[in-house]
Amino acid sequence: MDIVALSETRWLETGSIKEKDCTIFWNGKGETEAQVHGVGFAVKNSLLKHIDTPVGISPRLLRIRIHTESGYLTLLSVYAPTLQADEDVKDSFYRLLEDEVRHVPARDSLRSLLKEVLHTRAIRSTDWDTDHCLVLGKIRTFLKKLSKSQQAGRKRTDREGAKNPEKVNSFLKAVSESCGEDWEDISLIVHEQALRHFGSQPREGKDWFTKDLLPLVEDKREALLRYREVSTHSNFTRLETARQNLQRETRKCANQYWLDLCQKIQVSADTGNLREMYDGIKTAIGPTRRKVAPLRDLQGNLLTDTDQQLQRWTEHYSALYGSEPIIDLEAIDQPPDLPCLSELDFVPTVEELLRSINDLSNNKATGTDGIPAEIIKVLAVPHSPTLLQLHRSVVSYWQRGQVPQCLKDAQFIQLYKNTGDKSDCNNYRGISLLDVFGKSVARLVLKRLQVLGEYIYPESQCGFRSNRSTIDMVFTLRQLEEKCREIHVNLYIAFVDLTKAFDTVSRAGLYRVLVTIGCPPTLLKIVQSFHDGMEASISFDGDVSDSFSVRCGVKQGCVIAPCLFNIYFSYLLHHAFDDNTLGVYLHTRFDEGLFNVQRFRAKTKVSHSTVTDLLFADNAALFAHTADDLQTLLDRFTSSCAVFGLKISESKTVVMCQEVEDQAALQTFLVNGKKIAVVDEFCYLGSCISSMASMEADLNSRIVRAAGCFGQLRRRVWANKKLRLKTKIAVSPGSTASTCTI
Repeated sequence: MDIVALSETRWLETGSIKEKDCTIFWNGKGETEAQVHGVGFAVKNSLLKHIDTPVGISPRLLRIRIHTESGYLTLLSVYAPTLQADEDVKDSFYRLLEDEVRHVPARDSLRSLLKEVLHTRAIRSTDWDTDHCLVLGKIRTFLKKLSKSQQAGRKRTDREGAKNPEKVNSFLKAVSESCGEDWEDISLIVHEQALRHFGSQPREGKDWFTKDLLPLVEDKREALLRYREVSTHSNFTRLETARQNLQRETRKCANQYWLDLCQKIQVSADTGNLREMYDGIKTAIGPTRRKVAPLRDLQGNLLTDTDQQLQRWTEHYSALYGSEPIIDLEAIDQPPDLPCLSELDFVPTVEELLRSINDLSNNKATGTDGIPAEIIKVLAVPHSPTLLQLHRSVVSYWQRGQVPQCLKDAQFIQLYKNTGDKSDCNNYRGISLLDVFGKSVARLVLKRLQVLGEYIYPESQCGFRSNRSTIDMVFTLRQLEEKCREIHVNLYIAFVDLTKAFDTVSRAGLYRVLVTIGCPPTLLKIVQSFHDGMEASISFDGDVSDSFSVRCGVKQGCVIAPCLFNIYFSYLLHHAFDDNTLGVYLHTRFDEGLFNVQRFRAKTKVSHSTVTDLLFADNAALFAHTADDLQTLLDRFTSSCAVFGLKISESKTVVMCQEVEDQAALQTFLVNGKKIAVVDEFCYLGSCISSMASMEADLNSRIVRAAGCFGQLRRRVWANKKLRLKTKIAVSPGSTASTCTI
């Protein structure tokens, strides 16, 4: 079956789930309404390129349009109310249905294809555990061949095959015999041999259903067919026995699956393996339901056609990355001028390359070459011919100061920011999918850039730095709140949000900053070669757009992007607050012993410092004791952002005030002449900060997260009759409690 209309889906809102062979689209009621009704379509994955984004009319009506040789074919999934329903409900439904049929474009095929319906019958052999029968119809039509601008890329290699020693040895032997001179040639050979020896990456996900259940399912189906043909007591007994056997085994498989999964989550949480813990929780919650939302063009019109949506994404990113931001180069050329660190220009050694490859993270998305990090690590065997050949390629890049085009190009995917209108492209974050070997080369550059960065990073910057994390920033902020409240001092905090900070970095300004802080010429050329001449394409709904030029920003997804942004942002802060004396004043004392009274009187043991900001990459929080001082800091920061080509989002920048008695008398805080909001609570780096210096809001948010995870498991665990009470009790600490304590 190619397309199946579904009724009583009972799923909330509008969304889709992509399975191995088909994709399920649905439309249901809102989150605050009862989970009843709901309609949907199950569409074969091979047909997805021929359909528009489904449009939900109501929880009882869903429309889908298919491209055919004779034009569009419109299908409606309808779930009509029963005769016992209220007259108002029935009248409303049929009015909507009539309006929908009337508004189908005249050129679309609806009733005109009735003569093309070749066969319709009820399929009694399908086993649904219900007295309803599946109605199957065959329609004679020809799907339109749609021309695509570009292929989606190479097949993904199976990562699990790299754990088999026999396959690895045969793979290395095959690659070493036909290894090329440059990575562009090597990658073709590696991908071809990896597919041959390891196979392609499977799509299906593991669940409690095992192959051992298939014979029992077939026995039950045969017993059902026999009972429908001859309704005797013996056939009914055989059917009941087959059902009981299947139910017994499914309960056993489901219980064992959930016990193993919960043990995995708990062990990962106890050992601090957050990645495995999150993966386990996602597996427990179930497949991701992707919200289906048509995009809007620049005029605000909805785009339901996938080709038009892909074109809209291309238009959006071309406008975002197509032009260089306007900056003031004279301001960037101002001191400090640091000496050139020529020792950073040395050619990477084989040992460096080996460490760089081994530092690559597993289970990450691949670039267009389809080669994952696990396969690259297989090639990096010490003293092997493949590793030496890779090193020769890196040396040639370093000596020429140029990396090949395939290592600089990117493919963008879109990640929703979980805030704002889903039809607005600005509410999505573009992530670059890069070739993994290019990431290992970039790691060699990263080690050198980190040396440069330490000369300019402020002490308050904890983003993407060794032995620092969000915990340091949240702890420091809470300490400032507590100490100011303890001594009854006003505290004003501005949480500043930059609009697409990583995407709007001026590359000309970045290169000038690197020279100013002592970047040697060869290292600078390598950094430039990763960005200059870069081409990108958009991956959307299985299709890939034509490539376009990227002229600004650092690549989100590249390992050197955070370091480059930190350097650029640190230079901006130096420009803004170099001679600043405003902020929160700290007086600290370091003593040899807690009970040494004489040391408490020693003035030489007192340290004075001023806290102006707390930083985590582009997340900035500015501090002051008075409203005027905070406005001054905001003005200086805004002015420097304009000089360096960055822009502050006035709508997302907020101010929080603590220990201010008359809240109504607060002055208006301005950014770029626009008023910004004053709030009592703000989520800073995942922790809820309150103007009362209280932990209550943060604790409530953690409880809400745990409750949300608990609710998402209702259908799969708590209301699952196949699971024993012991199994359900074991699920709770492994999933919900782990979510609460993160």
